[in-house]
Amino acid sequence: MKELLLVGFNTFEGGAKAANISENIKHLDVRVKIIKACDYNMPVGAMLDDDAFLNEHFLSNRIYSLKNDAKKSGPYNGPDPENKYIIICNIPRNELDNVLNILSESGITKNELKAVLTPVNACFSFLQLADELPKEHKALNRKN
Repeated sequence: MKELLLVGFNTFEGGAKAANISENIKHLDVRVKIIKACDYNMPVGAMLDDDAFLNEHFLSNRIYSLKNDAKKSGPYNGPDPENKYIIICNIPRNELDNVLNILSESGITKNELKAVLTPVNACFSFLQLADELPKEHKALNRKN
């Protein structure tokens, strides 16, 4: 299943952007899911509605274990991350530009950081991803 996971969109303004994204992208059969702040300590892969990605990469057991560990520590109750994040899941490469254009048309800017789900970051919590993505973004946009 094609999905966009939205992190940090729990405010009124973020909810309006998320609704705009959902409306503009529905013709591509992409599910948009706002991740609740209490789940920010969960692994990204645990938030997928379809286990196909996890099964394809042999991650189901690892994600299940990480999810159980996160549940033991209790729900996250800290602040929202500094930025908003969009994790792109199971969207074929030939549709990616179209999805990015729709995100732009929906009011998403460079301030909302985007990542494609990978076998590595599927095991990260959203908090770990929120820590890592700004560093990657800065490195990729560094002028030589």
